[in-house]
Amino acid sequence: MNSVSKEDRKDLQNLMNYFLFDHHVAFVLFGSKPMCEIILQPSKNAEEEKRLLASLPKEMREKAEIVKYPYSPYDCWKTWKKNQHHFCMQNFMFAERSLKIDPSAIVVVVVNIENTISVLREHYEYFKGLFGEDFEPAIEVLALKEINSSFWDCILSDHIAQGLLFGYGERNARAFARMIQKGEDFENFDFSTTKKIARCKATNRNFSIPQFRSFEDEKILKIYQEEQKKIERIYLKEDVLEVTLKKLTGTLPNHQEGE
Repeated sequence: MNSVSKEDRKDLQNLMNYFLFDHHVAFVLFGSKPMCEIILQPSKNAEEEKRLLASLPKEMREKAEIVKYPYSPYDCWKTWKKNQHHFCMQNFMFAERSLKIDPSAIVVVVVNIENTISVLREHYEYFKGLFGEDFEPAIEVLALKEINSSFWDCILSDHIAQGLLFGYGERNARAFARMIQKGEDFENFDFSTTKKIARCKATNRNFSIPQFRSFEDEKILKIYQEEQKKIERIYLKEDVLEVTLKKLTGTLPNHQEGE
């Protein structure tokens, strides 16, 4: 971090806060979640925001929420790109993908390589059926960094595959896919989050668990609740940026992870 300017460090701090507290990246770093997607958009004026909302499908448009931050996550990501050569990541990867409904936006995929390979292997036949041919999980995970990956273009367009890769379990993934197929309202489904934490006000003392449709006998929810406790212990009284960068680069001591 000594090679990063004070101004850039502030951007990186904001970016990691945004990733961790708004998009559950901590569960990718320290938990069982294989990956997550984060949409970053350049700052837009009121008219541009109006046009963007109008371009969304009706069910998304009705529930869309434009959150104002005291910083630009998109610009903070640009700062990360400028400084990423300082950080050699181990077992993790940040990949960029495009967003069809907004070409100016960036989709950042945060990947736990080991967890993702494990899911691809566990559900190999399903992913093979989508892709149409055999593949090597360890190779295809790294292909996420390719701008035009036929494998990931295929896989990430499937709702069940998304559910598996985003860490919601097969049962939840299939239930969600059926919900979309039937055109059911999201409001009719119970979600996993048990406490509401206001955006931009979450701290390293409270991490919300990823939201997903859960069942009474669902193990995934209990797993996330246990991981939540572990993550909060790790970050308690620690510098969020320092801990996150050490985890990404494989330099976080075992005792700091509670091992």
